[in-house]
Amino acid sequence: MNDAADAPVPIKRLVGNGEHISLIAEEFGFARFESILEAQENASLRSARTNPHQLVPDDLLVIPDRESHAVDVPIDATSRIVIQRQRLFLRIKVLDLFGEPVASAGGRLETETVTIRVATDSEGLLHVQIPRNTKQAELRINDLVFTILVGSLQPESFTEGIRARLINLGCWAGQPQIDDVGTEGEFALGIELMQDELGLPVDGLVSSSFANQLLSKHGQ
Repeated sequence: MNDAADAPVPIKRLVGNGEHISLIAEEFGFARFESILEAQENASLRSARTNPHQLVPDDLLVIPDRESHAVDVPIDATSRIVIQRQRLFLRIKVLDLFGEPVASAGGRLETETVTIRVATDSEGLLHVQIPRNTKQAELRINDLVFTILVGSLQPESFTEGIRARLINLGCWAGQPQIDDVGTEGEFALGIELMQDELGLPVDGLVSSSFANQLLSKHGQ
């Protein structure tokens, strides 16, 4: 018998636009997303993505085999087996058009599959559980409407990660993944506006100091 020939072929999964690790774990039936990331084959990706929910399109994941567990139950009784599945939460700070927190306000969040009543706290923070396979949601609160792309935020080491954080903080920085002159000019302008707000030298360039302070202001 050739054991090598009988070995299962590992499943390789490219991350698509707007996909996150909880969505992929749900797709393959894993109760915890760490079961995928902690596989030896994913060691290099795990070290490159310090925040596991900020994967980048075309990141390559190897999907390990799911472990099976045996449970002894009496045959003369009714048994209830509960499987604890990891939950996914959305946590954002809701700001109005003037950059002020939308505090103590109620509204609704619509995902692809559910509608959830929500409310912000006294600081405008919203913390709500959402389905693990959510890619996009629409938040309606007061007279404001926000489209939330759950898995689209890239690490701050990527241009699109910087751009998205600038836009989230109210500094328009151009359209993503377009590198024409006009859009790049908008990206530099967004950086300059934030540099001025942070009290940094205004040069339109992304330095490590700027990236760190932007991350601190924005949050993960």
